[in-house]
Amino acid sequence: MLSLLANIQLRSTIRNFGNSKSQQFIPWNQIQKIALIFNQNQAINKNLIDQFIHRQKKYFDVFYIEDKVKEASYADWQSIIKSDLNLLKLPKSTLLQNFHKKKYDLIINTCDEDDGISIAITAALKANFKCGSFENYNGTNLVIKKNEPFNLLKYLDEVIKYLKMIKN
Repeated sequence: MLSLLANIQLRSTIRNFGNSKSQQFIPWNQIQKIALIFNQNQAINKNLIDQFIHRQKKYFDVFYIEDKVKEASYADWQSIIKSDLNLLKLPKSTLLQNFHKKKYDLIINTCDEDDGISIAITAALKANFKCGSFENYNGTNLVIKKNEPFNLLKYLDEVIKYLKMIKN
């Protein structure tokens, strides 16, 4: 029952923010501001993620979903913790409204297709181009499937490789 209500609320959230999928892709060399979304279930090494970000020479905002903890693990990442979620385990509307004020050239969502939190965040953030590993809710412009076993850094490298190949 709760999952049905959560699905209804998620669809409503997406509808409220409109289809904020972009109209135009910006070539990789012109992309300046990127939102990266991933969650605690993905095996991460913060140091390696920070090195990846540094190598790209772009501005990154990292949205790290830690829905089972009470305090954020990293101060320099935007953590979504237990208190940021409502009873349906979706982001509270005030949090999404704050996210909607932000504008990015690119969003990369590395979460699974059943991660309602990341779907809501992707819908709320404004961006010229949205990339993810699934096409649920019509929320991404580019879908790059994950390989098993999943490795976050390899996946990000593959996404960047494809983004560099796209020409306007």
